[in-house]
Amino acid sequence: MDLKLADISLISKLGQIIENIVSSGLKHIDESKMREIKNICRISDMYVNEAFKIVMHQLSKMHSEIRLSSLLIIKELFQRSHHFRELLIADFQFFSKLVLEIDPDAPLPPPLATLKQLKVLATKTIKEWYETYGETYKKLKIGFQYLKNSKVVDFEDMEARSVQERQKMQEKEAKLTAVRQAKLKALNEEVTTEDIEINDCLTQIENGLELLLPDEFAIKAPNRCEDPDSSDKCDFRAHGISNNATFSLVIDVHPFQVIEVSQHNREIIRCMQDQYRLLTGRWLPAVFKWNITSAKLGAEEKLQKRILDLKIKVELMIKKYQETNLASCKLESDLNSSSDSDLETVPDLDSYDENLSYILSTTNATVEAKPENHGSLLRKRCKINNKRTLPLDIESYATSQSSVPAPTFSQNTVESYWVQDPESCSSATIDLVTHPVDLGETFSPVKWSCRAQLPNGKLCLRKDRKKCPFHGPIVARDEQGRPKDPSTLRTTVKDAVPEWQDPTLLAEIKAATGVDLTMPIRGKRVRKNPFPNLTDLKTLNNSSRSRLEKKVFKR
Repeated sequence: MDLKLADISLISKLGQIIENIVSSGLKHIDESKMREIKNICRISDMYVNEAFKIVMHQLSKMHSEIRLSSLLIIKELFQRSHHFRELLIADFQFFSKLVLEIDPDAPLPPPLATLKQLKVLATKTIKEWYETYGETYKKLKIGFQYLKNSKVVDFEDMEARSVQERQKMQEKEAKLTAVRQAKLKALNEEVTTEDIEINDCLTQIENGLELLLPDEFAIKAPNRCEDPDSSDKCDFRAHGISNNATFSLVIDVHPFQVIEVSQHNREIIRCMQDQYRLLTGRWLPAVFKWNITSAKLGAEEKLQKRILDLKIKVELMIKKYQETNLASCKLESDLNSSSDSDLETVPDLDSYDENLSYILSTTNATVEAKPENHGSLLRKRCKINNKRTLPLDIESYATSQSSVPAPTFSQNTVESYWVQDPESCSSATIDLVTHPVDLGETFSPVKWSCRAQLPNGKLCLRKDRKKCPFHGPIVARDEQGRPKDPSTLRTTVKDAVPEWQDPTLLAEIKAATGVDLTMPIRGKRVRKNPFPNLTDLKTLNNSSRSRLEKKVFKR
């Protein structure tokens, strides 16, 4: 009987130690607790059986942090106990399903960060077991080959991605490759199409330079001495220089070529200026863009070399053009066109005087038909001096308003405006049925505030006329915010809070002892978290997306 009680106590102790390890939320195992588990398992294989059942039960929970800690315990016991290895290999398929996510219908539980660590650790651990114990345990070898071939588990992948994740990555890579190939094809077609126009532009500028500077590339070399040491063939004395003298001559060569504009070369210069603007404004940015795009997309060497040759040709031609004064040349035709562009010829209008006289005559007639200004000033003074009050009989008021003449709209070819009936008197009002009315009541602002005492010691600053929505009716209060008349206090008094429930004191006690002595609020259920060190999955899943999914998809 004592032996059975001892066994039960050891088993309960074993379960308590394993539960403490898996609920700690740590990424490693406490060595002292793991040593206690090994000491209990050394006593008998019966405790190994119990440890295996407890660990597999923890491994099947829907929390990746618990599964990761359980896998660490399994890894330690697998290396130490032959009996534990036999138990685990016998249930190897269920174990692989819980740690490797080989079943699409049973994915690994959150949190996501720990889930990835669990898959990586499980992949490395199973591979180590196969390399160490694969020849000894045939079932382990068969299970490893089954995972590798049938379930397509990549044990060389350090990220331990599942089959579905690898398929998604392959689809994404295939899509990116297709987009890249389409862009390369479009780039090749664009370069092929524009290459002819670029070469045409370069050829026109080069031919123009050859026509304007025919001797630029045909510079005749002066006669030199073939042998500098022979003084017989080259007599320096004839030039006033001794044969034994050593000297150096430096000549500054200015590559800038000045071209004079004349009647014969004016059209050539204009054509070259147009081609230069086209070259710098369109083709040079296009070539730079092609070069960058081909490098990013990893184009073939042939296409990149073609684009690079175009870029070099364009840059050299621009440099060659800038060595002349063609960019600053202004042709006489351009100056004449710019000066003549300010003047425009306007055709004569024979009937202009007749139309002008007609417009002036109609305008004078409409001005005479307008009411005089003194009538409007009179009406403004009447409105200011005589304030209207609302009569008691609203029906008679409406009847009197209906008799007010309404303004009419004058249709005129020249201008249109509001006018009055000419038969009405000049002092008649032009306002419509609506006009300002004095209701006979004055507004008085609130001159007092609530001044009730707030929890932070300050006073309420709300200005309500009769009642504050937070502190009740407005009453007279002293400087501390207490009512001067005690009978105006509210009858409902909240339950007094004990002094030992001070939040500062409770925080110090919790920091020192780890015990929270806060009293529960009456009428409110407090859900106690049994594993405070683990990530709360309910809080993790309580996002705006999940709440919207519940409302949209669960109707």
